[in-house]
Amino acid sequence: MKQLPNFILLAALILIIGFTIYPDNKIEITVGALTPFTIALIETFLLFKTSQINALSTTRILMIGFVLKMIFFAPFLLALIHFYAFNTHSFVFSFLGSFIAFHTLEAMFINSLFNQKQKKHK
Repeated sequence: MKQLPNFILLAALILIIGFTIYPDNKIEITVGALTPFTIALIETFLLFKTSQINALSTTRILMIGFVLKMIFFAPFLLALIHFYAFNTHSFVFSFLGSFIAFHTLEAMFINSLFNQKQKKHK
């Protein structure tokens, strides 16, 4: 899975930027960045394994992943923001930035998977 270094570099970049902007809120930034990172990494791994077996099944993995993310992220965010006393601004910016960045990277990975499959069939 050659995209793994891209995921790690993006996570490191997000953490460095967050720590530079909010040096006192390292826990919030870390939790905000690493949660979407972990979920995106798991989904990308499943997509990679599924695409090797059957490329058409990747759509099913994406749909199931989307539903599971919404089921997980809604209570996770609600509980974290409601029950944990911390700076919500740095957490929210870190979480949203990571969520958008990792989904963009995930889309680029899916595009590269399908491009590889098309090249093999030509």
